[in-house]
Amino acid sequence: MPTPDPALIDTDVASILYRARLFRHVMPTGLARVVADRPLAISVITLGEASYGALSRKWSSRRTAEMLAFYADSFACVPQLSAGLGHVPG
Repeated sequence: MPTPDPALIDTDVASILYRARLFRHVMPTGLARVVADRPLAISVITLGEASYGALSRKWSSRRTAEMLAFYADSFACVPQLSAGLGHVPG
């Protein structure tokens, strides 16, 4: 059976997955079906938004490190591909 295509998730979805795993919040059933058994990726923008959110909410360094460890363990991080912007393949 082929590996499913990865899903690039946004900040809201990454946050839902974080809360579901670490705080035992309920994940919406539809989302659970979409992300089940497939590799997940976030953009550097999502990583930056999560870091900024922790900073603006004055999270402790321990809590911030736990969130970042969860992100590192759970998601591939897609680098910003600014060099390819505006390029039309073909």
